[in-house]
Amino acid sequence: MKDLSHRGALLACCLLFLLIVQQVTCSPVLQPDTPSTSVQKVQRSLKRTARMTPLWRTVGTKPHGAYCQNNYECSTGICRMGHCSYSQPVNS
Repeated sequence: MKDLSHRGALLACCLLFLLIVQQVTCSPVLQPDTPSTSVQKVQRSLKRTARMTPLWRTVGTKPHGAYCQNNYECSTGICRMGHCSYSQPVNS
């Protein structure tokens, strides 16, 4: 029984470690090949878009008609004029 609880704790630690590593790899990285640049350029390069980890890709998709900025935010995969759209115009 003691061995089983140690296994559970080890599994939980491994999953936590993998989650942390995955989040770190999603963070913005400054371009190392640029010499000293202005603060404005550094801030521009550190601007990040929405984090789309596999969990949020499935949970975070928006329905037709919802506000969007990029195609990957919509469940339909198409963002037109700031709203999730179908692939073809809907004629009513």
